[in-house]
Amino acid sequence: MEPTNGPLRAARGEADASRVEPVVPTTDPSSLGERRHAVIAMASTTTWRTRVALPTGLAHGAPPEPVEKSTAAGRYTARYEVGEDGVLAIERELVIAKDRYAADEYPALRELLLAVLVDEERVLMAERVSE
Repeated sequence: MEPTNGPLRAARGEADASRVEPVVPTTDPSSLGERRHAVIAMASTTTWRTRVALPTGLAHGAPPEPVEKSTAAGRYTARYEVGEDGVLAIERELVIAKDRYAADEYPALRELLLAVLVDEERVLMAERVSE
């Protein structure tokens, strides 16, 4: 199937407006070259805490290793700890250092935000325990 941009064509009157086609990227984003414009990111510190309690008969496996990532754009940390009560406590903090990143500063921001995504996709293991 040939990639199309149906909604845009329909808006321009280039296609049957009663037929809505999905937007399919025509270019791999990694091949777009260097960024040319600044990124607005809003300087902030965000902390989030999650507690994961498992049902009876299951226990958390070994928690993931902590994450500490610092770049010129800010920092990200994540800590995992299973308490005596068997509850997994996760604490994450993301610090975005400033509001605006020039095009040449974007790689540091991207690297920082990718660390968050990679961490959030980590698998947490649970084990069956005898009662």
